[in-house]
Amino acid sequence: MTDLKKINDIYEMYTSFTDAEPNGKFTFSAKDNLTSIDFESCAGSKILSGYRPPFDATPIKKMREAGGFLQGKTNMDEFGFGTFSANSGFGIPKNPYDLNRSCGGSSGGAACAAAVLEDHVALGVSTGGSIVCPASFCGVYGIAPSYGRVSRYGLIDYANSLDKVGVLSAKAADLGKYLRIIAGKDEHDPTS
Repeated sequence: MTDLKKINDIYEMYTSFTDAEPNGKFTFSAKDNLTSIDFESCAGSKILSGYRPPFDATPIKKMREAGGFLQGKTNMDEFGFGTFSANSGFGIPKNPYDLNRSCGGSSGGAACAAAVLEDHVALGVSTGGSIVCPASFCGVYGIAPSYGRVSRYGLIDYANSLDKVGVLSAKAADLGKYLRIIAGKDEHDPTS
């Protein structure tokens, strides 16, 4: 059993992941409602089990182009409907400081991964607090940028006119660094 599998068995932060040796400049994860070509994208719901998108969401694509290694997809409230990550088809992600407490939501798995994994950055999605709430519950930093700052292309969205893709990390300096990577105009998203 790999170390990552052991960690995930405790915290249930990933819906799917690879235990392959990271081969990039940095390791990152993405909330399960951001599509990725090499992982199922289920948005926390068993209804979408087996769905493998034919493309990466733009933020994932940009992270890979910058040298990032996508380690896995993080657990979340089903379709983003929740604030405690208690409504997932893949188990309830745990708070890294007290397994009996909530890690917040709906990007709870992302916040947990940012707290538990060393030098890890997570992409989260927020409609109304789903990045900053779990970041505060898990003792990490999170930024939900202004609407349109980051492309939503490839996002299985909850509320099209409100959803924002952002960053979570244990290091405050990472927020600006990785937000600059994923931000910018995208021909596939006219609101960016």
